[in-house]
Amino acid sequence: QGESPFYAAEQQQSLLKIMGELFPVVSLYNYTNLTYPGGLWSFVFASKKHHPVADFHDHKVTESGMQFSWYNPAIHKASFALPEFLLENLQGLLKNDID
Repeated sequence: QGESPFYAAEQQQSLLKIMGELFPVVSLYNYTNLTYPGGLWSFVFASKKHHPVADFHDHKVTESGMQFSWYNPAIHKASFALPEFLLENLQGLLKNDID
């Protein structure tokens, strides 16, 4: 879990700094949940090799044969798009992020 971007910005920055020392790929994605403080919660994606968007293959979702009520390739990619205030707050802490 990557904390609340509204109420735990310093902890979020600290977490991403630590993850950035261990992994060459560090991204963040958000989840909207009205029961969480501020209604927005973040999660961290860290990898030694794979980027969550650049290395994502749409066709694998279709080929899986799984039926999803919510998830699809566009949702996956959009999940890693961050609001401007968060990009500014985490400047230099996200690694290999795609613009």
